[in-house]
Amino acid sequence: MSHTRISFAAIVAAVIAAVLVPGASALDINEDKQPPDAEVNTPYVFEFEGEEGCLQSYYTTLSSGTLPPGLELTRDLKLVGTPSTAGHYVFYVQLADEGCPQKSQPSQGRFELTVLPDLAVATEALPPATPGVPYSFQLEHAGFEGGWDAPRWRIAAGALPAGLTFTSEGLISGTPTAPSVSQVTIRVEEPFRRSGERTFAFTVAAALVATAPEPRPAEVGVPFTLRLVHEGGVDPVAWSTPTTPLPPGLALDAATGTVRGTPKRAGTYEVAFQVTDAAGTTALASARLSVAARLRITTRGVVPIPRGKRVNRELGTRGGVTQPRLGWKVVQGRFPIGIRLDRRTGALVGLTNKRGRYPITIRARDRLGVEATSRIVISLR
Repeated sequence: MSHTRISFAAIVAAVIAAVLVPGASALDINEDKQPPDAEVNTPYVFEFEGEEGCLQSYYTTLSSGTLPPGLELTRDLKLVGTPSTAGHYVFYVQLADEGCPQKSQPSQGRFELTVLPDLAVATEALPPATPGVPYSFQLEHAGFEGGWDAPRWRIAAGALPAGLTFTSEGLISGTPTAPSVSQVTIRVEEPFRRSGERTFAFTVAAALVATAPEPRPAEVGVPFTLRLVHEGGVDPVAWSTPTTPLPPGLALDAATGTVRGTPKRAGTYEVAFQVTDAAGTTALASARLSVAARLRITTRGVVPIPRGKRVNRELGTRGGVTQPRLGWKVVQGRFPIGIRLDRRTGALVGLTNKRGRYPITIRARDRLGVEATSRIVISLR
């Protein structure tokens, strides 16, 4: 009888303990609630659910697997962030609690998440149009999920140039009426939530062409000017020499395309000019700038001439723009009878039997008007 009473008391105590003292219960993370699809570059939030245990002290950790790049699992049961890479991801999440009188056993669940590619405007730039010329261009999209009607297009901000129209199928067509540079934001949308957009700069202008006229010869110390020319494009334009420098002493006016200045060093310079219009379009032109040294007469001092023999002796020069020829002149002194200066060739020509020394000052003038003088003494022996 005593054994029976002890067993009955033990049973009663166990029942009371079960009612009055909370015990351990198995936590359960809800695997039936799987994360919905996410989309690249779109903010995402998903909250896991659990049962049993201490609801107010739930926390979650990643057991294994890989979360989509850009998302993170927080302790308060949330998967948050902005996914950056499309794909299908499998991972395991552990649910646990803390703070209860008796800690529950953690629960682990398997979850899958598909990150869809971002619906985007795949076209990166709009081809330029020309005033008065028919235009047609079809925009392209990327990341369309499929399974329903094709995405629709619309202008989200800005406007197309005058004369052009835009359809919901993403076709730009028409005949632009005048040169312009405009900005337009075009959006592509699925029937449900996904969309993408891109802002374009749309240029209407004839093709930009740069021209460098054949430059005239230049000379050290002589002012020089060359005017570059452009056609087409969208004004205003800016000129530059991005790869090759100008001859020392010359400078380029970026606004007018004028090269001007006074050359300081002789030489031949191959210069590439670039013009950039308001739409960012560029065109190139090149020019060969020839800079001659300053004109001077190298024949100086005593010039011996034999008597009784016919002579044809050219005076020497360096530098100057000598084409087609130099012009010569005697500015002081007299030649002996029978000798003269050829004004076309700069040669002393003739025949004489005179003796003596004859001081003469001679001047040469080149194509650019530069003058050089030299004092010589003709010596007849």
